[in-house]
Amino acid sequence: MSVVVTVAPTGPLAQRSDNPALPTQPEEIAAAVVGAYRLGASVAHLHFRDEFDRGAIQRLYHVKHQVLRLRNAVYPVEDMCGQLIRLHEDLVPKELRAYFRDIEDHCSRIVRSLDVVREMLTTAVQVNLALVTVTQNEVVKRLAGWGAILALPTVVFSLYGMNFSFMPELKWQYGYPAALGVVASVCLYLLQRFRRAGWL
Repeated sequence: MSVVVTVAPTGPLAQRSDNPALPTQPEEIAAAVVGAYRLGASVAHLHFRDEFDRGAIQRLYHVKHQVLRLRNAVYPVEDMCGQLIRLHEDLVPKELRAYFRDIEDHCSRIVRSLDVVREMLTTAVQVNLALVTVTQNEVVKRLAGWGAILALPTVVFSLYGMNFSFMPELKWQYGYPAALGVVASVCLYLLQRFRRAGWL
């Protein structure tokens, strides 16, 4: 039976004013995830409540680059220690092999921790891109809603602006107020429908 330990670095809090120790920057979140992993956490759960700005994305990529550089520096050391212990026994005295195994174990744990941090950074970047996509979709829906509302008066007034001699209700006394009333009513109806649908 396996036990899954989860950790939520950001917790139920919304901002740093709620708790000064709340990690909000990418470096702080990555450090919190690594610390939780060292304590035995196997699943990290993050809450992203606000959109990341361009600077945050650049910092995420910078931290990810540094993590990759560190992993590329540590991983060969683990391989070298393993080869020295197993394949070159004549070069490493017996009393020193325990130290090389200790170094290999430390490097292995560091590599695993860096892999966890890299996955979390990748997830953070993907979440940010998803948030950007959602924001763009919201903007597109708003533009589409207002475009549909403004399309009706545009069509009606452009038809009556063609100055034909024979047009419905052109000579009617209440034609102009009636046209304005119908257009305004339909526009208000569309506005209410779009607001109920969450488009505006």
